[in-house]
Amino acid sequence: MFDQEFAYVGESVCEESLGEDPNAEKRRLIRRKCSISHRLSVFADGGPSRSVRRLVFNVSGTRFVAWEDQLDKFPRTLLGSAFHRAVFYSKKTKEYRFDRCPKVFKHILMYYNTGVLHFSNEVCLSTFIQDVDFFGISPDHSLCSCCYDRFVDEKNNLPCPVVDNDTSSSSTSLSNPSSYVIQRIWKVFRDVSSSVYGHAFSLVVGFFITIAVITNIIETVPCNSRHNTSFGEEYPWIFECIDTTCVIIFTVEFSLLFCSAPNKCDFFKNFMTLVDLMAILPFYLSLIIGKNDSITPLFRSFRGFRILRLGASTQRLKLLLLTLKECIRQLLDILFAMMLFVAVGSTLMFYVENSTNDSFSSIPDVFWYVIITMMSVGYGDAVPQTTIGMFLGALCSISGVILVAIPLTIIGTTFSRVCKRSQVSQA
Repeated sequence: MFDQEFAYVGESVCEESLGEDPNAEKRRLIRRKCSISHRLSVFADGGPSRSVRRLVFNVSGTRFVAWEDQLDKFPRTLLGSAFHRAVFYSKKTKEYRFDRCPKVFKHILMYYNTGVLHFSNEVCLSTFIQDVDFFGISPDHSLCSCCYDRFVDEKNNLPCPVVDNDTSSSSTSLSNPSSYVIQRIWKVFRDVSSSVYGHAFSLVVGFFITIAVITNIIETVPCNSRHNTSFGEEYPWIFECIDTTCVIIFTVEFSLLFCSAPNKCDFFKNFMTLVDLMAILPFYLSLIIGKNDSITPLFRSFRGFRILRLGASTQRLKLLLLTLKECIRQLLDILFAMMLFVAVGSTLMFYVENSTNDSFSSIPDVFWYVIITMMSVGYGDAVPQTTIGMFLGALCSISGVILVAIPLTIIGTTFSRVCKRSQVSQA
């Protein structure tokens, strides 16, 4: 059985829940008495004017209440701007809804009361930075002197700071409504988990990517064994209509991403931007050049990049790419060690098997045997015939197992660390 009350913090209130406790009723009465005393003191000073509204904020299930005139003191912040906070208003529940940390939001409301921002140890530093930046408050200029030094020390000691640049709402962008709308579009397109619109966009684009990939596969399936023709040759207009529709959707998506990108140079440096271009450019190039038997198959082969776009829309693939990016240096070291093993093993195998085995005619030819042996594949097209050659082949196989196990361990450990960091940043 739970009892809900409002605990005042200045002129802001936050909703709490009390569990079954022998002293719960006593604390509830004391808190209600304090809240009534606070209200009487407020109205004894003249109270808020009738034009001042009481705003309710639902932050991840916890409700906070503040007076509108408090928020108007800082019009360049998200809550201080009626235009910008209206985006998060729910007409059904008559409250503003935010998927943010309630513990951080408590300090944000205190900032509107006192003009000073506080930082406590009960919240994650990365979450604090993201949430404060989201509401358009600069911690470097708003933190009080008692918290600033500790904030700077913890920020410098942060192993990998997570700064949500896509969701940041600086004072400059908040003062420009068009800039804020562009930021919201970029957030919806790049962070599909940020809102319902992001999920809907991800589902629509994922649907068309799936349709494009499936039609590309079905187009090559034979449908008439007598004439040896495929579905694409029998019904070309159907596949052309589907392909054109999908490319139009992809083009609109790419255009919106380009227009809302905060940095155009960084946008084109992104690998997934190149994937998007490779998925749509061949279509327009084929329209310009026309049908050409030597070029058209090459353009159609680029449709395979659409499969990468389907994977890029999932959070798991993004985490995997981030994992590979973080451990790329260790993987390059292991790759260099494998190249040394291949070079040494191929040289020894060549001089041992050259006189009796035609499959090992040169050291580059032996590269193939050593690589597939180290990878534990073994196609059987090249086999050592001497005893020493067999012994060297066994050493290549054992060393390959060891060298392959090392990067798997590194990738697994790094992936686990990246997933935990992602969960903390989204909490």
